[in-house]
Amino acid sequence: MQGLDALRDGHVSLAEGVLWVVCINYWWYAARGGSGDVQVEPARERAIHLGLLVAAFMLLFAPLPGSAPNDQVLSPGGTAAGLAGIVLTALGLGFSIWARRHLADYWSGRITLKAGHRLVRSGPYAWVRHPIYTGFLLAIVGRAISVNTVAGWLGAVIAAGAYLRKIRREERVLMAHFGDEYTQYRAEVKALVPGIR
Repeated sequence: MQGLDALRDGHVSLAEGVLWVVCINYWWYAARGGSGDVQVEPARERAIHLGLLVAAFMLLFAPLPGSAPNDQVLSPGGTAAGLAGIVLTALGLGFSIWARRHLADYWSGRITLKAGHRLVRSGPYAWVRHPIYTGFLLAIVGRAISVNTVAGWLGAVIAAGAYLRKIRREERVLMAHFGDEYTQYRAEVKALVPGIR
């Protein structure tokens, strides 16, 4: 039975890993070109954000040193949990790619204002103000459900903290740049989850 569980867990990890690799490759491809940057966040802030995400993904995808991958399993989730994790990962990454396509040339991995930057409110931006982060967090929760380990859930919490920290900084920049237009948008559209501030 342990052999079947390990095989199932391996297939789930492979499927989720492939989904993330496809998403990252899309991001890399779509990042070519783009508008010129007018304002960019400091390198230190970007490094902190990336450091937190690397730590989160290490906890989500790699076993803790000196332990077997399943040693910290909270409860056996079985095939249903693995499938739920894959579905949530796919939905989350798909949602983030949809949002990235709507941002087009205004997207940047750093908090950035582009030349001629306009506020995007179409597609997923009509539902939430930060749909890329919503999608990534949904995918991360999917992975945490699949592995269901203390380390995996800790990774999800770290990732959520990293994105909430980035949202606060990003919103300050957007408020300063767009003023009343962004204030109105904030009043009408929630940050990460429709109906939840």
